[in-house]
Amino acid sequence: MPAYLFKVYFLAPYLDVQYSYTQEASSIEIPNIGWDVFHCMMTYIYTGNVEVSPEIAPQLLQASDQYLLEGLKRLCEMRIAQVGCKLLCSIVLTIRRLRKMIKG
Repeated sequence: MPAYLFKVYFLAPYLDVQYSYTQEASSIEIPNIGWDVFHCMMTYIYTGNVEVSPEIAPQLLQASDQYLLEGLKRLCEMRIAQVGCKLLCSIVLTIRRLRKMIKG
């Protein structure tokens, strides 16, 4: 087994792939995960860090939970919390502006 596959299996031991190494193997199928989520997972596994975009944070959180990547899971949770706080602040400011407009 090549070293890079060992690292993937070691860092994500529950990666549910049906894969047995052969010289002819050219692809691994991982169901229920889009390419962008998979790319972020692999970046995290190889580097220990990844930039989590708000658009894929929920899907990446689900995948990191499924494959027991606790550090990545924490990164996703922090990103979702940041977006939630910004959204909440924006909503509160909009409501205040609307109240001022209504009161005249």
